[in-house]
Amino acid sequence: MPASAFSTLKPPVLRRLEKEGFLEASPIQELAIPVILKGENVLLIAPTGTGKTLAAILPVLDMFLESQSEQRTRGISILYVTPLRALNRDLLRRLEEMGRDLDVRIQVRHGDTPLSARSLQARSPPDVLITTPETLQAILTGKRMREHLRSVRWVVVDEVHELATDERGVQLSVALERLLELTGVEFQRIGLSATIGEPERIGQFLVGRGRKVAILRSDEVRGLQIRVSSVEPGEADRKDGDRLGLPPSTVARARRILTLIESHESTLVFTNTREQAEALAAQLQALGAGGMVRVHHGSLSREMREEAEQEFQEGKLKALICTSSLELGIDIGSVDFIVQFTSPRETTRLVQRIGRSGHTLKGTARGVVLTIGTDDILESAILVKRAREGRLERPIIHEKAYDVLAHQIVGLLLQNRRMTLEEIAQVVQRTYSFRELGSDELERVLKQLEDLRLVRKFGDQYVPRSPNSFQYYFRNLSVIPDVKRFIVFDFFRKRRIGSLDQDFVARRCTSGAEFILHGQTWRVISVNEEMLRVEVEPVDRIPPTTRIVARPS
Repeated sequence: MPASAFSTLKPPVLRRLEKEGFLEASPIQELAIPVILKGENVLLIAPTGTGKTLAAILPVLDMFLESQSEQRTRGISILYVTPLRALNRDLLRRLEEMGRDLDVRIQVRHGDTPLSARSLQARSPPDVLITTPETLQAILTGKRMREHLRSVRWVVVDEVHELATDERGVQLSVALERLLELTGVEFQRIGLSATIGEPERIGQFLVGRGRKVAILRSDEVRGLQIRVSSVEPGEADRKDGDRLGLPPSTVARARRILTLIESHESTLVFTNTREQAEALAAQLQALGAGGMVRVHHGSLSREMREEAEQEFQEGKLKALICTSSLELGIDIGSVDFIVQFTSPRETTRLVQRIGRSGHTLKGTARGVVLTIGTDDILESAILVKRAREGRLERPIIHEKAYDVLAHQIVGLLLQNRRMTLEEIAQVVQRTYSFRELGSDELERVLKQLEDLRLVRKFGDQYVPRSPNSFQYYFRNLSVIPDVKRFIVFDFFRKRRIGSLDQDFVARRCTSGAEFILHGQTWRVISVNEEMLRVEVEPVDRIPPTTRIVARPS
Protein backbone atom coordinates (compact mmCIF):
# COMPACT_ATOMS: atom_id res chain seq x y z
CA MET A 1 0.00 0.00 0.00
CA PRO A 2 1.54 3.38 -1.00
CA ALA A 3 2.56 5.68 1.86
CA SER A 4 -0.41 7.80 2.77
CA ALA A 5 -2.59 8.75 5.73
CA PHE A 6 -3.78 5.14 5.66
CA SER A 7 -0.31 4.03 6.76
CA THR A 8 -0.88 5.68 10.15
CA LEU A 9 -3.77 3.30 10.86
CA LYS A 10 -3.35 0.02 12.69
CA PRO A 11 -3.11 -3.37 10.88
CA PRO A 12 -6.74 -4.51 11.45
CA VAL A 13 -8.10 -1.33 9.85
CA LEU A 14 -5.51 -1.46 7.07
CA ARG A 15 -6.45 -5.05 6.25
CA ARG A 16 -10.09 -4.03 6.02
CA LEU A 17 -9.19 -1.19 3.64
CA GLU A 18 -7.21 -3.55 1.45
CA LYS A 19 -10.16 -5.95 1.38
CA GLU A 20 -12.37 -3.06 0.19
CA GLY A 21 -9.82 -2.13 -2.47
CA PHE A 22 -8.92 1.25 -0.97
CA LEU A 23 -5.23 1.68 -1.71
CA GLU A 24 -4.99 5.45 -1.79
CA ALA A 25 -6.53 8.03 0.51
CA SER A 26 -8.65 10.82 -0.97
CA PRO A 27 -7.54 14.43 -0.30
CA ILE A 28 -9.97 14.91 2.60
CA GLN A 29 -8.82 11.59 4.11
CA GLU A 30 -5.19 12.65 3.81
CA LEU A 31 -6.02 15.84 5.70
CA ALA A 32 -8.35 14.42 8.31
CA ILE A 33 -6.94 11.11 9.50
CA PRO A 34 -3.71 12.45 11.12
CA VAL A 35 -5.55 15.32 12.86
CA ILE A 36 -8.36 13.11 14.17
CA LEU A 37 -5.80 10.60 15.47
CA LYS A 38 -4.37 13.45 17.57
CA GLY A 39 -7.74 13.77 19.28
CA GLU A 40 -8.63 17.22 17.94
CA ASN A 41 -12.18 18.44 17.27
CA VAL A 42 -12.50 18.84 13.51
CA LEU A 43 -14.90 20.05 10.83
CA LEU A 44 -14.36 18.25 7.52
CA ILE A 45 -15.48 20.12 4.41
CA ALA A 46 -15.50 18.45 1.02
CA PRO A 47 -17.92 17.76 -1.84
CA THR A 48 -20.28 14.80 -1.51
CA GLY A 49 -18.78 11.54 -2.71
CA THR A 50 -15.17 12.34 -1.76
CA GLY A 51 -14.90 10.06 1.28
CA LYS A 52 -15.73 12.37 4.20
CA THR A 53 -17.47 9.69 6.23
CA LEU A 54 -14.60 7.23 5.98
CA ALA A 55 -12.19 10.08 6.73
CA ALA A 56 -13.97 10.45 10.08
CA ILE A 57 -14.83 6.83 10.87
CA LEU A 58 -11.50 5.14 10.05
CA PRO A 59 -9.34 6.98 12.62
CA VAL A 60 -12.14 6.81 15.22
CA LEU A 61 -12.40 3.03 14.81
CA ASP A 62 -8.61 2.87 14.98
CA MET A 63 -8.59 4.71 18.33
CA PHE A 64 -11.53 2.68 19.61
CA LEU A 65 -9.75 -0.60 18.88
CA GLU A 66 -6.70 0.65 20.75
CA SER A 67 -8.82 1.60 23.76
CA GLN A 68 -10.53 -1.80 23.64
CA SER A 69 -7.20 -3.60 23.71
CA GLU A 70 -6.33 -1.74 26.91
CA GLN A 71 -9.68 -2.10 28.69
CA ARG A 72 -12.94 -3.63 27.53
CA THR A 73 -15.72 -1.06 27.83
CA ARG A 74 -19.41 -1.82 28.03
CA GLY A 75 -21.52 0.88 26.47
CA ILE A 76 -21.75 3.11 23.42
CA SER A 77 -18.31 4.52 22.60
CA ILE A 78 -19.05 6.17 19.23
CA LEU A 79 -22.15 8.19 18.41
CA TYR A 80 -22.89 8.97 14.76
CA VAL A 81 -25.65 11.59 14.40
CA THR A 82 -27.29 12.11 11.02
CA PRO A 83 -30.28 14.31 10.05
CA LEU A 84 -31.53 11.46 7.86
CA ARG A 85 -33.32 8.41 9.22
CA ALA A 86 -31.76 6.34 6.46
CA LEU A 87 -28.00 6.62 6.19
CA ASN A 88 -26.64 6.08 2.69
CA ARG A 89 -27.41 2.37 2.24
CA ASP A 90 -24.11 1.54 0.52
CA LEU A 91 -22.18 3.36 3.25
CA LEU A 92 -24.17 1.63 6.01
CA ARG A 93 -23.50 -1.75 4.40
CA ARG A 94 -19.78 -0.96 4.24
CA LEU A 95 -19.69 0.17 7.87
CA GLU A 96 -21.56 -2.92 9.05
CA GLU A 97 -19.19 -5.21 7.12
CA MET A 98 -16.22 -3.30 8.50
CA GLY A 99 -17.66 -3.66 11.99
CA ARG A 100 -18.02 -7.42 11.61
CA ASP A 101 -14.43 -7.79 10.42
CA LEU A 102 -13.11 -5.61 13.27
CA ASP A 103 -15.41 -7.10 15.93
CA VAL A 104 -17.08 -3.72 16.40
CA ARG A 105 -20.86 -3.73 16.87
CA ILE A 106 -22.55 -1.06 14.75
CA GLN A 107 -26.30 -0.49 15.00
CA VAL A 108 -28.90 2.07 13.91
CA ARG A 109 -31.63 3.61 16.06
CA HIS A 110 -34.32 6.07 14.96
CA GLY A 111 -38.07 6.58 15.19
CA ASP A 112 -38.85 3.54 13.00
CA THR A 113 -36.59 1.13 14.89
CA PRO A 114 -38.72 -1.82 16.15
CA LEU A 115 -39.34 -2.09 19.88
CA SER A 116 -37.59 -5.47 19.94
CA ALA A 117 -34.39 -3.92 18.55
CA ARG A 118 -34.57 -1.06 21.07
CA SER A 119 -34.95 -3.52 23.94
CA LEU A 120 -31.97 -5.48 22.70
CA GLN A 121 -29.86 -2.30 22.52
CA ALA A 122 -30.86 -1.44 26.09
CA ARG A 123 -29.72 -4.86 27.29
CA SER A 124 -26.65 -5.16 25.07
CA PRO A 125 -25.55 -1.79 23.65
CA PRO A 126 -23.58 -1.50 20.40
CA ASP A 127 -20.11 0.02 20.25
CA VAL A 128 -21.25 2.44 17.52
CA LEU A 129 -24.77 3.88 17.49
CA ILE A 130 -26.04 5.67 14.38
CA THR A 131 -28.99 7.86 15.30
CA THR A 132 -30.90 11.10 14.62
CA PRO A 133 -31.09 14.30 16.73
CA GLU A 134 -34.66 13.42 17.80
CA THR A 135 -33.82 9.89 18.91
CA LEU A 136 -30.82 11.17 20.86
CA GLN A 137 -33.29 13.34 22.80
CA ALA A 138 -35.28 10.24 23.72
CA ILE A 139 -32.41 8.03 24.85
CA LEU A 140 -30.77 10.76 26.97
CA THR A 141 -33.56 10.33 29.51
CA GLY A 142 -33.91 6.54 29.31
CA LYS A 143 -32.55 4.83 32.44
CA ARG A 144 -30.57 2.07 30.69
CA MET A 145 -29.57 3.95 27.53
CA ARG A 146 -28.42 6.91 29.63
CA GLU A 147 -25.97 4.61 31.40
CA HIS A 148 -24.70 3.25 28.09
CA LEU A 149 -24.12 6.80 26.80
CA ARG A 150 -21.67 7.50 29.64
CA SER A 151 -19.07 5.59 27.60
CA VAL A 152 -19.22 7.91 24.56
CA ARG A 153 -15.78 9.25 23.61
CA TRP A 154 -16.36 10.20 19.97
CA VAL A 155 -19.30 12.00 18.32
CA VAL A 156 -19.57 12.33 14.53
CA VAL A 157 -22.22 14.77 13.22
CA ASP A 158 -23.09 14.22 9.56
CA GLU A 159 -24.41 17.04 7.33
CA VAL A 160 -23.66 19.50 10.16
CA HIS A 161 -24.21 22.45 7.80
CA GLU A 162 -27.82 21.32 7.32
CA LEU A 163 -28.45 21.04 11.06
CA ALA A 164 -26.72 24.28 12.02
CA THR A 165 -29.19 26.46 10.17
CA ASP A 166 -32.42 25.29 11.82
CA GLU A 167 -33.82 24.48 15.26
CA ARG A 168 -32.87 20.82 14.97
CA GLY A 169 -29.29 21.99 15.24
CA VAL A 170 -30.02 24.09 18.33
CA GLN A 171 -31.66 21.05 19.88
CA LEU A 172 -28.68 18.85 19.00
CA SER A 173 -26.12 21.32 20.35
CA VAL A 174 -27.79 21.33 23.78
CA ALA A 175 -28.17 17.54 23.63
CA LEU A 176 -24.41 17.22 23.17
CA GLU A 177 -23.84 19.30 26.29
CA ARG A 178 -26.33 17.09 28.13
CA LEU A 179 -24.33 14.12 26.88
CA LEU A 180 -21.21 15.71 28.38
CA GLU A 181 -23.02 15.81 31.73
CA LEU A 182 -23.24 12.01 31.47
CA THR A 183 -19.73 11.25 30.21
CA GLY A 184 -18.01 13.58 32.66
CA VAL A 185 -15.14 13.93 30.17
CA GLU A 186 -14.89 15.83 26.90
CA PHE A 187 -15.55 13.66 23.86
CA GLN A 188 -14.00 14.32 20.46
CA ARG A 189 -16.36 16.06 18.03
CA ILE A 190 -16.12 15.53 14.28
CA GLY A 191 -18.44 17.34 11.87
CA LEU A 192 -18.98 16.49 8.20
CA SER A 193 -20.08 19.31 5.91
CA ALA A 194 -20.60 20.09 2.26
CA THR A 195 -19.00 23.27 0.97
CA ILE A 196 -20.46 26.25 2.84
CA GLY A 197 -19.75 29.91 3.46
CA GLU A 198 -17.94 30.94 6.67
CA PRO A 199 -17.05 27.41 7.85
CA GLU A 200 -15.53 28.82 11.05
CA ARG A 201 -19.02 29.61 12.37
CA ILE A 202 -20.23 26.09 11.60
CA GLY A 203 -17.16 24.77 13.39
CA GLN A 204 -17.92 26.82 16.49
CA PHE A 205 -21.53 25.66 16.35
CA LEU A 206 -20.28 22.06 16.36
CA VAL A 207 -17.97 22.34 19.35
CA GLY A 208 -19.64 25.09 21.38
CA ARG A 209 -18.17 27.90 23.44
CA GLY A 210 -14.58 27.78 24.65
CA ARG A 211 -13.44 24.78 22.60
CA LYS A 212 -11.04 24.68 19.68
CA VAL A 213 -11.88 23.18 16.31
CA ALA A 214 -9.70 22.50 13.26
CA ILE A 215 -11.32 23.38 9.92
CA LEU A 216 -10.12 20.90 7.31
CA ARG A 217 -11.10 21.67 3.74
CA SER A 218 -9.86 19.43 0.94
CA ASP A 219 -8.09 21.19 -1.90
CA GLU A 220 -9.53 18.91 -4.55
CA VAL A 221 -11.14 20.84 -7.37
CA ARG A 222 -14.23 19.51 -9.07
CA GLY A 223 -15.23 21.05 -12.36
CA LEU A 224 -18.51 22.97 -12.28
CA GLN A 225 -20.50 23.41 -15.48
CA ILE A 226 -23.76 25.27 -14.90
CA ARG A 227 -25.80 27.24 -17.39
CA VAL A 228 -29.03 29.18 -17.21
CA SER A 229 -31.68 28.34 -19.78
CA SER A 230 -35.16 29.41 -20.77
CA VAL A 231 -37.49 28.20 -23.51
CA GLU A 232 -40.09 29.79 -25.75
CA PRO A 233 -43.16 27.70 -26.71
CA GLY A 234 -43.54 26.53 -30.29
CA GLU A 235 -46.48 25.32 -32.34
CA ALA A 236 -46.25 21.78 -30.95
CA ASP A 237 -46.36 23.18 -27.43
CA ARG A 238 -49.50 25.18 -28.23
CA LYS A 239 -51.22 22.10 -29.67
CA ASP A 240 -50.30 19.95 -26.67
CA GLY A 241 -51.30 22.79 -24.38
CA ASP A 242 -54.78 22.84 -25.90
CA ARG A 243 -55.01 19.05 -25.64
CA LEU A 244 -53.88 18.93 -22.01
CA GLY A 245 -55.39 22.18 -20.79
CA LEU A 246 -51.95 23.56 -19.94
CA PRO A 247 -50.30 26.89 -20.84
CA PRO A 248 -47.96 26.48 -23.86
CA SER A 249 -45.03 27.81 -21.78
CA THR A 250 -45.58 25.05 -19.20
CA VAL A 251 -45.62 22.40 -21.93
CA ALA A 252 -42.47 23.88 -23.50
CA ARG A 253 -40.54 23.69 -20.22
CA ALA A 254 -41.70 20.13 -19.54
CA ARG A 255 -40.73 19.13 -23.08
CA ARG A 256 -37.25 20.65 -22.64
CA ILE A 257 -36.77 18.71 -19.40
CA LEU A 258 -37.92 15.50 -21.10
CA THR A 259 -35.41 16.11 -23.92
CA LEU A 260 -32.61 16.61 -21.37
CA ILE A 261 -33.60 13.40 -19.57
CA GLU A 262 -33.61 11.43 -22.81
CA SER A 263 -30.19 12.77 -23.82
CA HIS A 264 -28.47 11.68 -20.58
CA GLU A 265 -28.05 8.35 -18.83
CA SER A 266 -29.18 9.50 -15.38
CA THR A 267 -30.69 12.83 -14.37
CA LEU A 268 -31.96 14.41 -11.17
CA VAL A 269 -34.57 17.14 -11.66
CA PHE A 270 -34.69 19.34 -8.55
CA THR A 271 -37.74 21.44 -7.71
CA ASN A 272 -38.22 23.80 -4.79
CA THR A 273 -41.49 22.35 -3.48
CA ARG A 274 -43.21 18.98 -3.32
CA GLU A 275 -46.23 20.36 -5.17
CA GLN A 276 -43.93 21.51 -7.97
CA ALA A 277 -42.35 18.06 -8.17
CA GLU A 278 -45.74 16.35 -8.42
CA ALA A 279 -47.02 18.77 -11.07
CA LEU A 280 -43.87 18.46 -13.17
CA ALA A 281 -43.93 14.66 -12.99
CA ALA A 282 -47.56 14.63 -14.14
CA GLN A 283 -46.69 16.95 -17.04
CA LEU A 284 -43.79 14.71 -18.09
CA GLN A 285 -46.06 11.67 -17.99
CA ALA A 286 -48.58 13.53 -20.13
CA LEU A 287 -45.83 14.14 -22.69
CA GLY A 288 -44.89 10.45 -22.84
CA ALA A 289 -42.19 9.99 -20.19
CA GLY A 290 -43.68 6.60 -19.37
CA GLY A 291 -41.69 4.46 -16.95
CA MET A 292 -38.44 6.37 -17.23
CA VAL A 293 -39.37 8.97 -14.54
CA ARG A 294 -40.52 8.80 -10.92
CA VAL A 295 -41.08 11.29 -8.11
CA HIS A 296 -39.05 11.40 -4.88
CA HIS A 297 -39.88 13.58 -1.87
CA GLY A 298 -40.33 13.31 1.87
CA SER A 299 -44.11 12.80 1.84
CA LEU A 300 -43.94 9.60 -0.15
CA SER A 301 -43.77 6.41 1.88
CA ARG A 302 -40.34 5.05 2.75
CA GLU A 303 -41.07 2.00 0.58
CA MET A 304 -41.92 4.17 -2.44
CA ARG A 305 -38.80 6.30 -1.97
CA GLU A 306 -36.49 3.31 -1.57
CA GLU A 307 -38.06 1.62 -4.57
CA ALA A 308 -37.43 4.73 -6.70
CA GLU A 309 -33.84 5.02 -5.42
CA GLN A 310 -33.18 1.34 -6.20
CA GLU A 311 -34.65 1.53 -9.71
CA PHE A 312 -32.64 4.68 -10.44
CA GLN A 313 -29.44 3.08 -9.18
CA GLU A 314 -30.07 -0.02 -11.31
CA GLY A 315 -30.70 2.08 -14.42
CA LYS A 316 -34.38 1.15 -14.69
CA LEU A 317 -35.23 4.85 -14.37
CA LYS A 318 -33.56 7.64 -16.29
CA ALA A 319 -34.66 10.43 -13.94
CA LEU A 320 -36.01 11.29 -10.51
CA ILE A 321 -38.10 14.42 -9.98
CA CYS A 322 -37.12 15.41 -6.47
CA THR A 323 -36.90 18.09 -3.80
CA SER A 324 -34.28 18.60 -1.10
CA SER A 325 -34.87 14.91 -0.23
CA LEU A 326 -31.97 14.06 -2.55
CA GLU A 327 -29.67 16.96 -1.69
CA LEU A 328 -28.05 14.99 1.10
CA GLY A 329 -26.04 11.78 0.96
CA ILE A 330 -28.67 9.23 -0.08
CA ASP A 331 -27.14 6.49 -2.17
CA ILE A 332 -28.58 6.58 -5.69
CA GLY A 333 -25.53 5.63 -7.71
CA SER A 334 -24.06 7.60 -10.59
CA VAL A 335 -25.72 10.82 -11.77
CA ASP A 336 -24.43 12.54 -14.91
CA PHE A 337 -26.73 15.58 -15.16
CA ILE A 338 -28.81 17.89 -12.95
CA VAL A 339 -31.80 20.03 -13.91
CA GLN A 340 -32.75 22.71 -11.41
CA PHE A 341 -36.31 23.79 -12.19
CA THR A 342 -36.45 27.54 -11.43
CA SER A 343 -33.96 29.39 -9.25
CA PRO A 344 -32.99 27.50 -6.06
CA ARG A 345 -32.80 30.92 -4.27
CA GLU A 346 -29.38 30.19 -2.71
CA THR A 347 -25.89 29.68 -4.14
CA THR A 348 -25.12 27.07 -1.49
CA ARG A 349 -28.19 25.06 -2.46
CA LEU A 350 -27.33 25.37 -6.17
CA VAL A 351 -23.79 24.07 -5.56
CA GLN A 352 -25.07 21.18 -3.45
CA ARG A 353 -27.66 20.16 -6.02
CA ILE A 354 -25.45 20.46 -9.10
CA GLY A 355 -22.74 18.69 -7.08
CA ARG A 356 -24.87 15.55 -7.00
CA SER A 357 -23.62 14.86 -10.55
CA GLY A 358 -20.11 13.78 -11.54
CA HIS A 359 -19.56 12.02 -8.21
CA THR A 360 -15.95 11.01 -8.62
CA LEU A 361 -12.75 12.62 -7.44
CA LYS A 362 -11.94 15.41 -9.88
CA GLY A 363 -15.20 14.71 -11.71
CA THR A 364 -17.17 17.54 -13.31
CA ALA A 365 -20.55 18.52 -11.91
CA ARG A 366 -22.88 19.41 -14.79
CA GLY A 367 -26.33 20.91 -14.86
CA VAL A 368 -28.76 23.58 -16.01
CA VAL A 369 -31.13 25.98 -14.29
CA LEU A 370 -34.37 26.07 -16.30
CA THR A 371 -36.05 29.40 -15.60
CA ILE A 372 -39.64 30.65 -15.96
CA GLY A 373 -39.34 34.41 -16.43
CA THR A 374 -37.10 37.49 -16.53
CA ASP A 375 -36.68 37.81 -12.76
CA ASP A 376 -35.93 34.11 -12.50
CA ILE A 377 -33.31 34.38 -15.27
CA LEU A 378 -31.54 37.29 -13.57
CA GLU A 379 -31.56 35.70 -10.13
CA SER A 380 -30.30 32.38 -11.48
CA ALA A 381 -27.53 34.07 -13.48
CA ILE A 382 -26.28 35.82 -10.33
CA LEU A 383 -26.35 32.56 -8.35
CA VAL A 384 -24.39 30.76 -11.08
CA LYS A 385 -21.80 33.57 -11.17
CA ARG A 386 -21.38 33.34 -7.39
CA ALA A 387 -21.11 29.55 -7.56
CA ARG A 388 -18.28 29.78 -10.09
CA GLU A 389 -16.50 32.32 -7.88
CA GLY A 390 -17.01 30.22 -4.74
CA ARG A 391 -19.01 32.98 -3.03
CA LEU A 392 -21.48 31.15 -0.78
CA GLU A 393 -24.02 32.61 1.61
CA ARG A 394 -23.18 33.20 5.25
CA PRO A 395 -24.99 30.50 7.22
CA ILE A 396 -27.72 31.80 9.52
CA ILE A 397 -27.45 29.89 12.79
CA HIS A 398 -30.44 30.02 15.12
CA GLU A 399 -29.66 31.73 18.39
CA LYS A 400 -31.67 31.91 21.61
CA ALA A 401 -34.52 29.70 20.40
CA TYR A 402 -36.60 29.87 23.59
CA ASP A 403 -38.95 27.05 22.57
CA VAL A 404 -35.99 24.70 22.19
CA LEU A 405 -34.51 26.02 25.43
CA ALA A 406 -37.72 25.28 27.35
CA HIS A 407 -37.83 21.73 26.00
CA GLN A 408 -34.16 21.12 26.80
CA ILE A 409 -34.54 22.43 30.34
CA VAL A 410 -37.28 19.88 30.97
CA GLY A 411 -35.04 17.19 29.44
CA LEU A 412 -32.16 18.23 31.69
CA LEU A 413 -34.37 17.99 34.77
CA LEU A 414 -35.69 14.58 33.73
CA GLN A 415 -32.07 13.53 33.22
CA ASN A 416 -30.57 15.00 36.42
CA ARG A 417 -33.72 15.14 38.61
CA ARG A 418 -32.90 18.52 40.21
CA MET A 419 -30.75 21.52 39.19
CA THR A 420 -30.23 25.13 40.19
CA LEU A 421 -30.58 28.00 37.73
CA GLU A 422 -26.79 28.36 37.72
CA GLU A 423 -26.32 24.66 36.90
CA ILE A 424 -28.81 24.86 34.02
CA ALA A 425 -27.13 28.01 32.70
CA GLN A 426 -23.72 26.33 32.87
CA VAL A 427 -24.91 23.57 30.52
CA VAL A 428 -26.85 25.60 27.94
CA GLN A 429 -24.38 28.49 27.78
CA ARG A 430 -21.68 26.09 26.57
CA THR A 431 -23.52 25.93 23.23
CA TYR A 432 -22.92 28.39 20.42
CA SER A 433 -26.65 29.16 20.14
CA PHE A 434 -27.05 30.12 23.82
CA ARG A 435 -23.55 31.46 24.51
CA GLU A 436 -24.96 34.94 25.18
CA LEU A 437 -28.08 33.85 27.09
CA GLY A 438 -28.59 36.11 30.11
CA SER A 439 -29.71 34.96 33.56
CA ASP A 440 -32.82 37.13 33.29
CA GLU A 441 -33.78 35.40 30.01
CA LEU A 442 -33.28 31.96 31.54
CA GLU A 443 -35.35 32.94 34.58
CA ARG A 444 -38.22 34.06 32.35
CA VAL A 445 -38.23 30.71 30.54
CA LEU A 446 -38.17 28.83 33.86
CA LYS A 447 -40.99 31.02 35.19
CA GLN A 448 -43.13 30.14 32.16
CA LEU A 449 -42.38 26.44 32.67
CA GLU A 450 -43.52 26.86 36.28
CA ASP A 451 -46.72 28.60 35.16
CA LEU A 452 -47.38 25.74 32.74
CA ARG A 453 -46.89 23.27 35.61
CA LEU A 454 -44.02 21.58 33.83
CA VAL A 455 -41.37 22.29 36.49
CA ARG A 456 -41.49 23.11 40.21
CA LYS A 457 -39.09 25.16 42.32
CA PHE A 458 -37.95 24.01 45.77
CA GLY A 459 -35.67 26.56 47.38
CA ASP A 460 -33.01 27.31 44.76
CA GLN A 461 -33.55 24.07 42.83
CA TYR A 462 -35.89 23.15 40.00
CA VAL A 463 -37.42 19.68 39.59
CA PRO A 464 -39.67 18.16 36.90
CA ARG A 465 -43.40 17.78 37.53
CA SER A 466 -44.38 14.26 36.62
CA PRO A 467 -46.26 13.21 34.58
CA ASN A 468 -46.71 16.65 32.96
CA SER A 469 -43.01 17.17 32.26
CA PHE A 470 -42.58 13.63 30.92
CA GLN A 471 -45.51 13.95 28.51
CA TYR A 472 -44.45 17.43 27.36
CA TYR A 473 -40.88 16.29 26.71
CA PHE A 474 -41.70 13.20 24.66
CA ARG A 475 -44.52 14.85 22.71
CA ASN A 476 -42.07 17.51 21.54
CA LEU A 477 -38.98 15.50 20.69
CA SER A 478 -39.12 16.93 17.17
CA VAL A 479 -38.95 20.65 16.45
CA ILE A 480 -40.37 20.01 12.98
CA PRO A 481 -43.93 21.48 13.00
CA ASP A 482 -46.44 18.81 13.98
CA VAL A 483 -49.08 18.72 11.24
CA LYS A 484 -51.61 15.91 11.36
CA ARG A 485 -50.98 13.63 8.39
CA PHE A 486 -53.30 11.27 6.57
CA ILE A 487 -51.85 8.12 5.03
CA VAL A 488 -52.74 7.70 1.34
CA PHE A 489 -53.44 3.99 0.77
CA ASP A 490 -53.83 2.30 -2.63
CA PHE A 491 -56.95 0.18 -1.99
CA PHE A 492 -56.34 -2.30 -4.82
CA ARG A 493 -52.57 -2.80 -4.53
CA LYS A 494 -52.74 -2.71 -0.73
CA ARG A 495 -49.76 -0.41 -0.34
CA ARG A 496 -49.04 2.94 1.22
CA ILE A 497 -48.39 5.70 -1.35
CA GLY A 498 -47.53 8.67 0.84
CA SER A 499 -49.19 11.22 3.08
CA LEU A 500 -51.29 14.39 2.87
CA ASP A 501 -51.70 17.15 5.42
CA GLN A 502 -54.96 17.57 7.29
CA ASP A 503 -55.87 20.86 5.62
CA PHE A 504 -55.68 19.39 2.11
CA VAL A 505 -57.76 16.38 3.12
CA ALA A 506 -60.43 18.58 4.73
CA ARG A 507 -60.71 20.87 1.69
CA ARG A 508 -60.19 18.50 -1.23
CA CYS A 509 -60.67 14.84 -0.32
CA THR A 510 -64.35 14.14 -0.70
CA SER A 511 -65.43 10.79 -2.14
CA GLY A 512 -64.77 10.76 -5.90
CA ALA A 513 -62.37 13.72 -5.79
CA GLU A 514 -59.14 13.33 -7.77
CA PHE A 515 -55.62 14.55 -7.07
CA ILE A 516 -52.06 13.93 -8.19
CA LEU A 517 -49.51 12.19 -5.95
CA HIS A 518 -46.43 10.20 -6.91
CA GLY A 519 -46.85 11.63 -10.41
CA GLN A 520 -50.15 9.81 -10.89
CA THR A 521 -53.85 10.67 -10.65
CA TRP A 522 -55.79 9.09 -7.78
CA ARG A 523 -59.54 9.02 -7.04
CA VAL A 524 -60.68 9.13 -3.41
CA ILE A 525 -62.70 6.08 -2.35
CA SER A 526 -63.10 6.97 1.31
CA VAL A 527 -61.63 9.06 4.12
CA ASN A 528 -61.27 7.55 7.59
CA GLU A 529 -60.90 10.40 10.10
CA GLU A 530 -60.22 8.10 13.06
CA MET A 531 -57.49 6.09 11.33
CA LEU A 532 -56.15 9.17 9.49
CA ARG A 533 -56.33 7.28 6.22
CA VAL A 534 -57.41 8.15 2.67
CA GLU A 535 -58.18 5.12 0.52
CA VAL A 536 -57.70 5.73 -3.20
CA GLU A 537 -57.71 4.01 -6.56
CA PRO A 538 -55.52 4.87 -9.57
CA VAL A 539 -57.03 6.71 -12.53
CA ASP A 540 -55.43 5.50 -15.75
CA ARG A 541 -55.64 8.54 -17.96
CA ILE A 542 -53.72 11.73 -18.54
CA PRO A 543 -54.67 14.18 -15.78
CA PRO A 544 -56.14 17.41 -17.11
CA THR A 545 -55.37 20.68 -15.33
CA THR A 546 -58.69 20.59 -13.50
CA ARG A 547 -57.17 17.88 -11.31
CA ILE A 548 -55.63 19.00 -8.05
CA VAL A 549 -51.94 18.53 -7.34
CA ALA A 550 -51.78 17.27 -3.75
CA ARG A 551 -50.00 19.38 -1.18
CA PRO A 552 -48.02 16.59 0.49
CA SER A 553 -47.36 16.90 4.20
